[in-house]
Amino acid sequence: MIRLQRTGYRSSNLGSDIYLGLTDGLDSALWCYVCASIIFIGPLSVYLPVGILSALTGWVLLSLVLSLTSREPLHIASLDDQAIVIFGAIAALMIATMGDQAASPRGLATLLFIIAVTSLGFALACFLVGRYKLSRVIELLPFPVVCGFMASIGWLVIGAGMEVAGDVSVSGALVSELGEGNRLVRLLLAAGFGAVMVWATSRFEQSWTLPLVSMVIVAGYYLVMLTAGYSHAEQLSGGWLFQVSDAEDGVASILATLSPRDIDWDFVVRVIPQILTIIFLAMLTTSLSLSALSADGDTKLQIGEEFGNISVGNFLCAGVACPPGYTDVVATSMFRQFKASSRWMPLAATSMVIFIAAFGGWIIGYLPRLVMGATIFLFAYQTLYEWLFSNVRGFHRLDYLIVWVILGTTILAGFMQGIAVGILLALSLFVFRYSRVTAIHSRATLSDERSSVERSMSDSQVLQYHGSSIIIYSLRGYLFFGTANSIIDRITEYEKLHEGRCKGILIDMHRVTGVDVSALNAFAQLRKQCESEGVLLHFSGVPGEIREQLTAVNAVSRSVDGTALVFDSHDVALEYVENGILEQRRDGPRRRSIREFLMGMIGDENKVDILLQALRRKTLEAGAVLFSQGDPDTGMYIVEQGSLSAFIRSATGEQIRIKKFSPGSVLGELSSYLTRKHRTATIVADEDSLIYHLDREKMEQLDSANHELRACIHELVATILAERVSAMNDRIAFESR
Repeated sequence: MIRLQRTGYRSSNLGSDIYLGLTDGLDSALWCYVCASIIFIGPLSVYLPVGILSALTGWVLLSLVLSLTSREPLHIASLDDQAIVIFGAIAALMIATMGDQAASPRGLATLLFIIAVTSLGFALACFLVGRYKLSRVIELLPFPVVCGFMASIGWLVIGAGMEVAGDVSVSGALVSELGEGNRLVRLLLAAGFGAVMVWATSRFEQSWTLPLVSMVIVAGYYLVMLTAGYSHAEQLSGGWLFQVSDAEDGVASILATLSPRDIDWDFVVRVIPQILTIIFLAMLTTSLSLSALSADGDTKLQIGEEFGNISVGNFLCAGVACPPGYTDVVATSMFRQFKASSRWMPLAATSMVIFIAAFGGWIIGYLPRLVMGATIFLFAYQTLYEWLFSNVRGFHRLDYLIVWVILGTTILAGFMQGIAVGILLALSLFVFRYSRVTAIHSRATLSDERSSVERSMSDSQVLQYHGSSIIIYSLRGYLFFGTANSIIDRITEYEKLHEGRCKGILIDMHRVTGVDVSALNAFAQLRKQCESEGVLLHFSGVPGEIREQLTAVNAVSRSVDGTALVFDSHDVALEYVENGILEQRRDGPRRRSIREFLMGMIGDENKVDILLQALRRKTLEAGAVLFSQGDPDTGMYIVEQGSLSAFIRSATGEQIRIKKFSPGSVLGELSSYLTRKHRTATIVADEDSLIYHLDREKMEQLDSANHELRACIHELVATILAERVSAMNDRIAFESR
């Protein structure tokens, strides 16, 4: 549903807006004539009035929709030049396929149907993109490929200009065709006039330049023809003017002879690839144009809404068999520079085109083909210069080569072949460049990267000493055949794997976005090679779907009880391998008493005895909450058996685990040093646990009775906090590498 805008009609200079609008209308009408001339070539030129009226009517409808519905008051419309050129190629194919039948109602009905279906398909695509906000999806095509496509359009425009100006086509018969009659002269004159247009529009960057130069060339042409004594009939027979239908009732009479039965459905099916190409390129250009218009203007455009407006305009274009159209961002930006400021400017342009469509039909028979050919050559030059030079500055040589390969393929083999080569090159270039980006984000050992589990000092020393036997690789991106082998080669070539010093490999995949079959098989081979060296392969941070795939191809090592060594959380995986090292390397029995832990912390039996008298033994069942975040401080705790976890609340209210406390660790000591003396986290028992509590009041009594013990406790807390800060600094330094 379209919405008419009620703002944007107040002009800072109404006279200037009207003048600029009339100038743009004249230029747009001229472009509609050019569009029809490109499509209705050769035998089809007898139906040129139909093509011109369709183009003018469609442009008017599209312009009215955009002028009255866009949030941007100054919104200029244009027919799609790429579509015009491809339609011209379709018309040439139709002439080659149908022969003389192309100039019959069968050919006209088929061509008009193809144009209408294309505009209808583009309108539907715009509606879907606007409705579901898919504009960014169609911009995924690599820019070098876009440049190659657009340069190929420029080449096709040259061919269209040669057909219009000299009745010659870019083919193997070009030389022989140029030798017939005055074709070479007409082509050279059109090229010369095109060069004059290029110079004038570059020298005088004004909206009136092209219409004025065109009128001067027309006047000069007729001055020469009158001086030479050429009659109108002689100019027609010599190919200087368009040979159009001489039906008494004009366009109405031609259209009255058409019927859906005249449509050649076999030919329509044959050109479906070209139709889809037009829709895709038009969608790409529309998305880029709207993005540029939004960035260049003061009005905040709603891209989805603008796509909807363009959709409505093209539905109307389809109804009159007009080629698709969209935002002309270049013209819009140019008229902004000329100080156009309101909707009256595009509305004035629309009024001019309506006038020409209603009363200017007689112009067709008197419009020199040289002028139309020269104008087409101008657009060809602008397209080639923009996409072969202006927009490719700073390109890598490989990117620039892709542009020329696509253009060369179009010249030698055809436009559709050029598109196919462009897409193939884009995929190949992506694979090549992505393969050169290493998928290994970082490599470390367990000595560098530890879990969030708080352990006793003796356990921490064991892990620090033996942690180098566990190698940790962090992967990133999408793992596919281009990157999988390099990952495996780098892991297997690491010297520790073959020297027996490596006991385990942990692969962190939380930065991985996906895995293909080749990468899965590579991991399966890695597991076999690792296990042959006595090394277990672990995975962490693995999404559910990838986890199932890894298990299915048997790429994961298994523990003694047969459990697959793949973990959802990287922290849990680190904890698992740490526990494995401690089970193998820790001296003495696994379960220790509170006295042993305190002796390891303080080192003085007398002080330990005094502290033990102040500690109160407490048991916790699994899942019990020791204290909650924000509770008042009640003292510190020491874990003797079991384990507890610390959680904090996020901004969304989610509980996030930040640390786990194992036997021998101290917790709750921080809050007594804070000004507010409130708990900074919630502590929950992971399993049945035995802890010892040093009450805050007892700590204060110890402070008064034994200053030496007081200093020892504070030193202990300072040591614990310093170790945590040091571990955090090491983790930050590691993550930032």
